Amino acid sequence: MRRNKTLCLCFAMLVILLAAGQSQALPPKPNIPADAMKHQLLPVYRKQISQRIKWWKQLFVIARQNSDILDAREGLIGDYNLYSHPRYQLAFARESVKELKGMLEGKGFAAEDRLAEQKQINLAIAFSGFSSRGTSPALSVMVRSANEGMRYLGWAGYENICPQLLKIGPKTAGKFVKSAGAAAIAETNPLILRKILLVMKRAAEDKTIPARTSRAVHKQLVDTLARAWPSWRGKVRSLDSDLAQSLASGVAVLAEVAPAAKQSKTKRTKVLQMVVNLAYDAAYVYDQALQASASGFEKITDDQARKRKVQANQKLQQACEKLIPACEMALNKITGQSKTPLAQAQATKVDPGAAVLGAVLDWAADLKGQGVTDPSKQAIGK
Repeated sequence: MRRNKTLCLCFAMLVILLAAGQSQALPPKPNIPADAMKHQLLPVYRKQISQRIKWWKQLFVIARQNSDILDAREGLIGDYNLYSHPRYQLAFARESVKELKGMLEGKGFAAEDRLAEQKQINLAIAFSGFSSRGTSPALSVMVRSANEGMRYLGWAGYENICPQLLKIGPKTAGKFVKSAGAAAIAETNPLILRKILLVMKRAAEDKTIPARTSRAVHKQLVDTLARAWPSWRGKVRSLDSDLAQSLASGVAVLAEVAPAAKQSKTKRTKVLQMVVNLAYDAAYVYDQALQASASGFEKITDDQARKRKVQANQKLQQACEKLIPACEMALNKITGQSKTPLAQAQATKVDPGAAVLGAVLDWAADLKGQGVTDPSKQAIGK
């Protein structure tokens, strides 16, 4: 059955190529003995890989409908997965970057090609699924794209290969994390921001890298988030529900990178204060959302406008209901405790908003001995 499907695909590809004036047949699949993958692939095997990639590239270029683009994408992915050996996949990724990176940058398409953007997105889908560090130059192009879909796929790809990049060494790891941090600060799409924060979280959680690399990664993550925090706090206070939901991942990163007191008491206090401050912001907004919900938005006379306001308020409330527990989880992880005042406050039946605000202040009071100050008296820019 699989053989018939492959034959049908090859025949379909040949028809497309002939229609476009191309007569070159699909080159045979790479035939690489297992022993050859014990070392870096020889040029003869890399050539086999390159010939196939060039063929799929040409199919992308001449594709005239979405189904043709999908065939090219699936062909490329199928060749990448032909062998699971890391050396084969690294070689395939590098050859793919060599041949296809320009297309991700918008090069190689005819000016009148109305499918150029779809072709780029489908290439990006392929690269984001390759689990080899060899894709990094292509992912770098994707995350800098003006196209939001490309950026998201680029960071999804980096989430896949993050552990491999960290293992290269502290310099490469620090540079990678720094670039992720800069992208997080600049990103305006909350879904993409969430994906970047997940990449940062994966970097923070990696326990397989050497201690020196881990220290470099953690330091860079703390510094990056500290720069972003004031702006993000301000947006939460401005009722940005999408960002509030995304920041649950940011808090999880802080929980992983907070140093022990004996390593750096100052930096540990800084991280604790960041989490407490954000918890207070979320609690404040949560309280406001509950009060607004209780009012029923009676002053809004237009039914549709009132409905939209109710929906936006519910979304904000739900975002805070996720962010507040994330903050408590982070505080417990950093301090080695298992306290639940925020969870208990959220569950109370009488004025849960005020109860949550009070619970955040209780956390701050409990951490006073570790240098944490009252978040209600701190400006958003702190």
